[in-house]
Formats: sequence, C-alpha cells, structure tokens
Amino acid sequence: MRLEVAQLHITAQMKGGTFSTVVQNICLSVETGKRLAIVGQSGSGKTMTAMAILGLLPENCSALGHVVWNGIDILSLNARQRRSYLGTDFALIPQSGADFLNPSLKVGTQFREVLRRARIERSLQGTLMHRLLSGTGFDDPAQILRSYPFQLSGGMAQRVVMAMAAAGNPHLVIADEPTRGIDQENIRVFLANLNTLFKDSAILLITHDISVAAACDEILVMNDGHVIESAPARILLQHPKAKYTRRLICNLPTAYTSKKEALINDA
Repeated sequence: MRLEVAQLHITAQMKGGTFSTVVQNICLSVETGKRLAIVGQSGSGKTMTAMAILGLLPENCSALGHVVWNGIDILSLNARQRRSYLGTDFALIPQSGADFLNPSLKVGTQFREVLRRARIERSLQGTLMHRLLSGTGFDDPAQILRSYPFQLSGGMAQRVVMAMAAAGNPHLVIADEPTRGIDQENIRVFLANLNTLFKDSAILLITHDISVAAACDEILVMNDGHVIESAPARILLQHPKAKYTRRLICNLPTAYTSKKEALINDA
C-alpha cells in the first residue's frame, strides 16, 4: 500500500475573513515498510500537512490537491468517510502522550475504548493490551493499566499512546513531533519501538529534529509551507543542497561534529 500526496495546498481563513496560504504544492509519497520524515522548524507547515492527510484540519482550514491512499483520493471523500480511516487504516501518534490521555481515567479504561473502536473482541483485549505494552518496553503492563496518566512520565505516556496506536494494526502511521519534550534515552527507545511495532506500516514522522529524521529512509525538508528539498536520508545528511537544511544539520549530535563545522563554514 502507498500514500501519495500531490499538489497539496492548504489555506486558512483568518479573523476578518481574509485567507492565508499555509501549505503550497506539497508532493510526497511513502509505502508500507518505509519511513518518511518531514522535518522543519515550527510554522513550516509540516503538522498541517499531516492533519490534511488524516482529515483533521481545523474548521477554518481547507485543503486542495490529491491525497491518494491505496488508489483512493482521500480529499474527494466527505468528512465522515475520511474520519473512518483513522483508527483502522491510519493511526496518529500525537505530540504529547500526556496531553492526549484523559487524566481522570485509568490507562486501562482508555485502552479498552481504543480496542472497542478497533472492533477487538472483549475476550481478547486483556491479552492484547499486555502484549502491546510489553512491546513498548514496559516490564509490568498490569501496573501501567492500573495507573492514571498523571502517574506516568512523559516518555512513559508516549509509549502508552504508541501501544494504543498499534492496536488497530494500521497500514499508515503518522507520528506528529512524538519526541518533543522527552529525553535522549526515551527518544532512542521510542524510535526502536516505532520500527518494531510498525515494521510493516508506512510511517510518516513529523519532527523539528533532523537527528530524529535521520532514523528514517527518506527525509523531506519544509520551510514556510514549501518543500525545500527531499532525498534518501543518508544522501540528504551527507550532501544537503539548501542552506536551510545545512543549518538544521548543525543541530545533529556530536558524531556529526566534523560535518557540522563544514556546513557552518559553507552557510
């Protein structure tokens, strides 16, 4: 299965009735078993692109173009039809697991609701929850299910949300800034779990951190609503064409120090 986005334009109606172009002429593709990162600073349009694919744009925004999944143009469907893909074919891993979870309900209660929506038989839900939580690195899934979200760290909450996203066995997973606000060790664990749980899915990873994007097969760089450049990850990191991309690479870890210095000198 394959996601293909072509000539995607997103506009937003501002206060006073004026319109502003948020995203312009975005083209991308990713197929099952592959990982594509969209990287850019805040306001680059990367999250709006992801929300357009999922049919979750704010009410004041509209999208034109083509978002084709498995031969069907999602943008040609009505809102109800687009939403039907979420939780079945598509899954979203949000920016903050802690904010996504309801603080007044135990994790187990919320997890069962996710499984109910995915039409998982109740008799199978307990085993599946334990297996998915174990798959994200929890040694005691039962304790996690009994916990309230406020009792979990940010990294733990993000792993819970990832396990929930895996429940429906989605073909396309969109992770929106999933590593923002968590430490380096939890980032490492998250990326490892992402590859393990969704190895047969198409993954679209939205991030401001190009060192996180480096874990993907391909990288697409966005700025100010436009695609700056895109290439296989190794090629883009070693031979970036745009100054904007070179500046992003300057934020890579120490292992890339010599490359960073060369890019700074060329910028």
